[in-house]
Amino acid sequence: MQEVKEFEVRQIWSPASIEYVVSPAVGSADGLLTMWDASAFQVTGKYIHSRFIAISGKLIQSDFCCEFINVYGPSLDGEKEAFLKELLDYLSCSQLPCCLGGDFNLFLTPEEKMGLSLNLGLMSAFQIFVSMANLIDLPLCGGRYTWYNNRDPPTFIRLDRFLIMAEFCLQFPGIKQVLANRSISDHNGISLKEERCNWGPKPFRAFNSWLKDDSFLDLMSKTVEKAKGSRANIRIGGLLRVMKGAAKDWDVVARSKSANNSMAIEEEISYLETRIQGGMATADSMELLKTLRQSLWVAIRKEEGDWWQKSRLRWFAEGDRNTKFFHLVASGRKRVNHIDYLKEGEDIIQDPARIKDNVREHFQKLYNNCSALGVEDIKLDFKRISSSQAIHLQRRFCEQEIWDALQSSDGNRAPGSDGFNLGFFKKFWNLLKPYIMSFFEDFYLGKSWEGGYQSLLHNLNSKIEES
Repeated sequence: MQEVKEFEVRQIWSPASIEYVVSPAVGSADGLLTMWDASAFQVTGKYIHSRFIAISGKLIQSDFCCEFINVYGPSLDGEKEAFLKELLDYLSCSQLPCCLGGDFNLFLTPEEKMGLSLNLGLMSAFQIFVSMANLIDLPLCGGRYTWYNNRDPPTFIRLDRFLIMAEFCLQFPGIKQVLANRSISDHNGISLKEERCNWGPKPFRAFNSWLKDDSFLDLMSKTVEKAKGSRANIRIGGLLRVMKGAAKDWDVVARSKSANNSMAIEEEISYLETRIQGGMATADSMELLKTLRQSLWVAIRKEEGDWWQKSRLRWFAEGDRNTKFFHLVASGRKRVNHIDYLKEGEDIIQDPARIKDNVREHFQKLYNNCSALGVEDIKLDFKRISSSQAIHLQRRFCEQEIWDALQSSDGNRAPGSDGFNLGFFKKFWNLLKPYIMSFFEDFYLGKSWEGGYQSLLHNLNSKIEES
């Protein structure tokens, strides 16, 4: 590819505002063509190399500044490590989150090649490059390989891919790379896309940060008092549902206020620092700056704690600024657990409503399946508990043992389907104690249950059994 004319480019892609840049063929390096829609991506910089083209700028719709790098790696093994070093050197100088895509002429794992021998040295070099550049290799949807040599026996390899930096996952949580049909080429095309499906309301989750907010504590107290006044015989399940609704409404308003407040604090800190740097420091301004930094730190820790809960990691280092890390872990978990489609016979189901129906039916059948063997009198001498032990096991639940079980539980444990973890019940023990005790009394007497307190029942019962 020595020269490309605009009419040839428009035969490939023809938006009205198309722009492009070419890296001509040099020696063993074939040429490269990068095209973009100027109405969607505003380019501010370009870098042309014989093996890659980098364009930097801003995605106009999301106002996201980033860099895209079109790659065509060398086919000769002797040139590949030098190519990776040049590309890594460029990335280390870049100030923007990068997305690399193209034919690297390399593969990352043995599973990405079928047929012929493996060059483990080059595979390891590619792995080291991805690690040192802090790149993420997204799973390939729709297939395993992107190149086929059409010989007998055939060789299949995944040579083409997108590699992205973490900021792309944060900006586009539903991002994935998808394999296209090969047609008459020996390569499959790949596309990077973000798909957002409406799966309906998200499950409720109570966050520990709420329990440190006086306005939330006051709201919960007022909500319980109001519920008691409207329904004298309200039980714990109904009470939790009312509290859940109030908490969700409070969270929407609180998060909006917190985001605006953090931005205002950051702007005021920047303004004060500029004045201080200009020699206009006073004792009052220094004290105000200290107070603002403390307020910003509290807001950052709150956000960080919420993402830590979503990530479900078991550690949380005090003082670390790891919001981005926890966000990535949570997003990665969501991406891994996400169900894109189900296969039922020969049918592919992609509609979220039908997927949810199929999953529900599957587990209904699974849990309603009776596979236990009937018990027969086999006349064996089993060890039996004493009468006093039997009486102890059948005694009523007392307040102290329930509180002890609650106190010994990890308040950060993943909540049940009701969305409340045990930290919530610890904080509101005095407020909810009469309803919790009434629930355990009903449970002891074998009365009918009311939905809405699964995590309380499962976790406290297990703790009481341990004690």
